[in-house]
Amino acid sequence: MEKETLVEKSTEISKKEYEITEEESSLDNKFISFLRCNNKNCREISIASGSVSVDSYDTCDCYPVCDHDCVQYERYVNYYKIEYLNPAVNIIEISNNIPNDIKILLKESFFLFWCSPSSAANKVRGALELIMDEQKIDSKKVNKKGEEYILSLHSRLIEFGKVHGGKYEELSKILIGIKWLLNAGSHKGEIDREDLLDAYDVLNHVLFEIFLRENQKLDVADLSNKLKNKFSIR
Repeated sequence: MEKETLVEKSTEISKKEYEITEEESSLDNKFISFLRCNNKNCREISIASGSVSVDSYDTCDCYPVCDHDCVQYERYVNYYKIEYLNPAVNIIEISNNIPNDIKILLKESFFLFWCSPSSAANKVRGALELIMDEQKIDSKKVNKKGEEYILSLHSRLIEFGKVHGGKYEELSKILIGIKWLLNAGSHKGEIDREDLLDAYDVLNHVLFEIFLRENQKLDVADLSNKLKNKFSIR
């Protein structure tokens, strides 16, 4: 956080309450500030805003070595919770090998992560549907009556584990695991940031296995064939 850009204000309602209680914790503080990336190759800025909570603890003027004859006092500490960040940072790496429509949904989820984890989870759920599309997993089927019906994400993930001779069976199980979390975001809205960060970690692994490792294998195979064609005995 660039301290010279930090602006902090208390809401009018909480200031009136503070006048009565004289308790710092009664203040409802908001902040806005610029943040700058620490990576020397980036140094990009983002604007952040959110809420400030105040906590207190007892200390003394001779801390950390206290002789018990010093003056005791209460110290207040501010905690800043970001609720808006623009441009949002990529929470996981977004490789160029990942299809563009999946990238778009993931970046939208990164933006929503700070203000609405449940909404961000819905975007991630949409990204899973797009991954299934990319892997040519059917989204619709026809029942015995000849009627078309839409497959649930759960059913598509199970099918994903069966294709290519079960090549992605383990990835299918992993994705089904985080699907339950994403469902909670869709139906109950009971997702916090820590839960969602776990889901991002899992998704990062899956994206690598599907879109990066396969491309790495292809690159290595191409190089191998190139060398074989150049140096093998004809």
